[in-house]
Amino acid sequence: MSQSSRDEPFELEVLIGPPRMIAPRRAIRPPVIIALKAVEERDESTGWRSSELPTGVWVNLSLMNAEGTQVILPPRRGVVAGRSASSINPAPGRPNIADSTIGYAIFHDLTIAEPGDYRFRVTLVDMDSNGSLYGLPLQGGRNIQSIVTRAFRVDPRSGPRHLGEFCL
Repeated sequence: MSQSSRDEPFELEVLIGPPRMIAPRRAIRPPVIIALKAVEERDESTGWRSSELPTGVWVNLSLMNAEGTQVILPPRRGVVAGRSASSINPAPGRPNIADSTIGYAIFHDLTIAEPGDYRFRVTLVDMDSNGSLYGLPLQGGRNIQSIVTRAFRVDPRSGPRHLGEFCL
């Protein structure tokens, strides 16, 4: 799934989503991989050239219920372990000029402890912007855009036979 706003020079795309079924407390394999794609040459409001990898931009994953109506992480602690935030890694060369991918965020050590049906909300965050409600320097950041993965199930009965079923 991908989504872009005409106001933003970038688009997120889920390249590899979580498998349809995963076992509790096991690292999600293959890892969740998010692509950052350029959609414009230049955004005058931010000064970014979309063909360049921006600095201070991160991708954050939040665990949600399968309907996408309630965020579980944050605030419930202990449900997800591993890094839920990632910087953008540069894309190695661009052999295909039609491919606008400029970088990737890779979440290689995520585990979910509680059985249930979930999805991830994927948010692109500009950490160099002051998005704080308190107006304090070095607080917050600005959410640029969000997308969601397809739903997946955490089930103790799942095992290696489900590793090939990806949710894109």
